[in-house]
Amino acid sequence: MANVTAVPAIRTAVAKCGNVRRKNRVFAAVMSIAAAMIVAAFAAFIALMCVRGEGSAEIEFFWNFIPFACFAAAAFVMPFAMAKKNFYRQLCAVADRIESADSTVIASLAVDLSPAAEDAARITVGAIIAGGALPDYEIVADKVVAKKSLALSDKKAEEMYGEFVARANSVAAVSVAVRAEEKVPTHCPSCGAPVVRDGAKFCESCGVRLRGGGAE
Repeated sequence: MANVTAVPAIRTAVAKCGNVRRKNRVFAAVMSIAAAMIVAAFAAFIALMCVRGEGSAEIEFFWNFIPFACFAAAAFVMPFAMAKKNFYRQLCAVADRIESADSTVIASLAVDLSPAAEDAARITVGAIIAGGALPDYEIVADKVVAKKSLALSDKKAEEMYGEFVARANSVAAVSVAVRAEEKVPTHCPSCGAPVVRDGAKFCESCGVRLRGGGAE
């Protein structure tokens, strides 16, 4: 499942990311070319060392410098291309998740329901659509990204958002309740020795950690 916050560079500047699918392919190609240049330059340098002729020192330096320069250039480009490739790959994952459904509550792409996280998700989705990676989708009421063919109304988008928030809060409440109900067992699940101290984190007999015992 793609998550917008998995992309560390999510910020307002992402609005100029362009077509993320095309740029993902471009930087993948740049990485492949750079890798090929590194291998070829290294092989050429080794070959030149093995077949050194009787030419002048200037000529030898010139031919030795070419593979070295190619190697250096490719090594310089590779980290940049890799970072960009990873960035656009993660944005493509967001686009793929959106395309897997007719409509998606944008807040579901964020790490939490905080205004900042939702705003980052909205900016990202808007950038992907504006860049042309999702030509059949639109953002409705700043809450839902849906296929244009659905003609989703603002009211329906607000309802979907409300249902998502209610469901998310319900799941969070249940999780908190379950953790609160966890109690230290009366006997060690490993050796069977009785737990004689309240709040014990480990069995005093065998040292096994007790589920629910003490703070993490």
